[in-house]
Amino acid sequence: MTAKRSIEGVARKTRPDAWWAALSEEECWEVWEKFRRLPWHAVAMWLRKEKGLAVSRSALYRFGDWIRPQESARRLEMGVLARREAEGLAKAAGANEDVARAFIAMGTEVGVRTQSAEAASGWIKMAAALLAAAQKDAELRLREEAQKTAAGQLALAREKWEDQQRRNAEAKAALEGVASAGGLSPETLAEIERAAKLL
Repeated sequence: MTAKRSIEGVARKTRPDAWWAALSEEECWEVWEKFRRLPWHAVAMWLRKEKGLAVSRSALYRFGDWIRPQESARRLEMGVLARREAEGLAKAAGANEDVARAFIAMGTEVGVRTQSAEAASGWIKMAAALLAAAQKDAELRLREEAQKTAAGQLALAREKWEDQQRRNAEAKAALEGVASAGGLSPETLAEIERAAKLL
C-alpha cells in the first residue's frame, strides 16, 4: 500500500502505527528481520522501493518497539511448528528413534533461530535426503562386501572340491598301479578305496 499523497503530489507523513498496520503479519516479520540486520535508512529505502511506503527513522524505531516484545512468542511459535513438521518428516523418512529425535531437535532449533517453520522444514528435508543417501551408500557397500564374501566362499569351495578331485585321482592312479603290479590283496585294495572315498 502506498502512502497517502496530498494534492501537490508530496507524500504526507503517515501516523507512526498506520504504516505497518497495512502490512500482513509475514511482511511485518520480514521488515523486522531487515531492521535488525540493516541500518534504518537502508530499511526505509527498501520499504519505499518494495512496498511504496515512506517511513521515517522515528517511525521505524516505534515499529521496533512494537514488534520486539512479540519476537520471543514468535520464536516459540515457529519452534513448535518446526517441531511438528520435523516429527512428520521423521516418520515419513522411516527414521529410527535416535535419528527422529535428532531431526526434531534440529527442526526446533532452526525454527526458533530463523523464526520460520518453512526454513526448518527445508533443513530437515535436506538432512533426510543426506541420511537417505548415506543409508543407500552403506547398503551398496554392504552388498558389495557380501558379494565379495560370497564369491570368496564359492572360490574356496571350488578350490576344495578341485583339490579333493585331484587327490582322489592320485589315489586311484596309485591303486591302479599297485593293482596292476599284483602287490595287494583284494581285501586291502577294498579297504584303501573306502579310505580314499572318505578323503
